[in-house]
Amino acid sequence: MIAGADNSCPCLSGRAFAACCGPYARAKAISGEVSSPLALASLRHHLLELLEHVPDLEEVWFAFADELAPRLHGPLLSRAPWELEQGRLDLFLWDFFQKISLARPILRIARDLETRDLRLASRLDDWSLRPWEAFELVRHQESGQVWELRSLATGKEVHVHPSFAHQECQVGDGLLTRVLKHGGHSFTGLSLLRFPGAAGKAYLDKGMRELLARHGLPVATQLRPDIHNELWFSFHRALLELWADMPIPGKPLTKAARRKKAAPAVLVPDLDAPLAELGNQSPREAAGHAMGRHRLKLWLSDLAAKGVDTEDLRKTLLPD
Repeated sequence: MIAGADNSCPCLSGRAFAACCGPYARAKAISGEVSSPLALASLRHHLLELLEHVPDLEEVWFAFADELAPRLHGPLLSRAPWELEQGRLDLFLWDFFQKISLARPILRIARDLETRDLRLASRLDDWSLRPWEAFELVRHQESGQVWELRSLATGKEVHVHPSFAHQECQVGDGLLTRVLKHGGHSFTGLSLLRFPGAAGKAYLDKGMRELLARHGLPVATQLRPDIHNELWFSFHRALLELWADMPIPGKPLTKAARRKKAAPAVLVPDLDAPLAELGNQSPREAAGHAMGRHRLKLWLSDLAAKGVDTEDLRKTLLPD
């Protein structure tokens, strides 16, 4: 068990472990094609095993956080903090690499598993080749347990099972997700970024086309790390930025306008209040572990840039 029942789930869904991945912690391994409930349980179990290895990749995670910090650090208007965090976790596990010696974290984990669970290692290798794809949600089937998606690039339709119950999407939404094959079924991946309504779908479609055109690639291109190595991470990072900068319904702010609408500086921040910038933890909670302290440094630097005197805060939260 990698989390207490009342702790936040390590998949960053924003839910308690017991209400999210907890029931799948002891799911059985499967072989071949099985019913969709069994396949889902096995998929969620494997994703949970995958997350067990993230703390062992601390140095790579910090390098990744530093890479994204200038673009994605700070609160996002009307965004639940775990939505961005889960998208970031997905991008880290499958896509991030800086050097060949680091490789992508998912491959390091798969290699570690080869001597203990070759089947799982092979599955992770297969999943690592699945890029984020842009879809329109065409319809729900079987009380929402099956989604019919249409690719915005090719028009091809695919039936998938939503892998996480907290993903609440409506017909007509644009969706950015990976499609993972498991047990004879297709599932959404660890994260799913929603572009709500017709406007959101059009924004996603336009952003994808512009991004591909910038690299001289046809609209229907499906990126693979072994073929598009040089732009793999930067392309998927740009997709996460596209979602983060999405205009909010009723507040069609441009990127420049959002910067101007930054939250006012707080002279005496509440150290016990959860903050989106700290993974929805309070400053005191964040000070208790390595990733939290890393986020605290970014948060304090951001406050200092806004004119807040952070000297006493640093002494209190980061005494070393």
